[in-house]
Formats: sequence, structure tokens, C-alpha cells
Amino acid sequence: MDAFWPEDQGHGVLGLNVSPLIERYRRGGQDLRTEVMQFIRAVVQDHGMAVLLVPHIIPLNGDSKNNDAVYMQQILDAISDLVPKVRMMDSTLNASQIKWCDQSVPLFHRRSHPCHHRCSFQCSAHDIHRVQC
Repeated sequence: MDAFWPEDQGHGVLGLNVSPLIERYRRGGQDLRTEVMQFIRAVVQDHGMAVLLVPHIIPLNGDSKNNDAVYMQQILDAISDLVPKVRMMDSTLNASQIKWCDQSVPLFHRRSHPCHHRCSFQCSAHDIHRVQC
């Protein structure tokens, strides 16, 4: 876990799963990837928290389509100036290892499921205290 755990700034670690499936629900010229990056920046810079990107869906055949790790790696690459405060969990972990990591993160924010299609990352980062594990 030390290899990918983000540098904690003293205010905890926010676990974040973002699926490429959210792109199906964008409206007009909405740039969801940029919204995610703005949210992460606000969490780190304004609230002194670290962020652990947690990929849950990774096709067994390694396909990049609907692959959380590939989608989130693009986000991580775009905000590389925030590393080591923002990191991504090792995508080769098995289900029980992922669950252990999930339980180790005090706050976990999931906006990946299609039922969240009306949600947007436009919520301000000060709302993170309401995120339920």
C-alpha cells in the first residue's frame, strides 16, 4: 500500500472512483474530466486533503474501453503537479485487496455509477464532509 498511498496532508485521504461511464451522461459541451480535475484540485489545495484514485472496473482482457484505471490515469497525468498528494491505487489488486483499501480510506466519493447521471462534479469541495463511506 505504501507504493501508491498518497501523502496525507493532515486532513485525511479522500478515495475517489471515477468511471468512464460518466461520459455517457454529459450534457452539451460539459467537460466532465475537467470537472473531476477541478474537484480534486479543490480537495487538495483548499481543504488540505490527499486523494486516492481507486479503479474498480478493469476488463480482464486489458481493454481500455470502460476501464477505470485507464480513464483515471489520464486524469492523474493531467494533474501530475499534485503528486504525491494525489495517487492511484495499484490496478492489479484483487477484489479483497481493493475492499481493504476502500475500508482504509475515511472518505470515499463514488460518482461512477449510471444512476448518478444527474450528478456532476460541479459540487463544491466544501461538500465533502457530507460524503458517506
